[in-house]
Amino acid sequence: MLFICSSAIDRSPTAASLFRKSNIYVAKYAGTHPDATVRVTQGLLNWAHIIFVMSEGTNGHLTYLRKNFALKDKKVIDLHVRDIYFKNDPRLIDTLVRRLSKFIRL
Repeated sequence: MLFICSSAIDRSPTAASLFRKSNIYVAKYAGTHPDATVRVTQGLLNWAHIIFVMSEGTNGHLTYLRKNFALKDKKVIDLHVRDIYFKNDPRLIDTLVRRLSKFIRL
């Protein structure tokens, strides 16, 4: 799984960390902004079986991916997680768990 947010500082690293000890999933994260700690690349998108973005909209992450990369037949899911949390915030973790549980087994 690949989690995408803006700067890869709070939301996507927190999401990926939920699967650190998983025997089922491998999770990575990346960001769309030039200052992201880990920038999204075509290689990361190719690697992922499923991609979760944190927000959509006119300038959202999915729009950015579609404009700048070849998504081919990749499954991309918008989790609609606003950029209002700090890394590992219990409210962020709760939001991620609730939203991810609709798509994958946690």
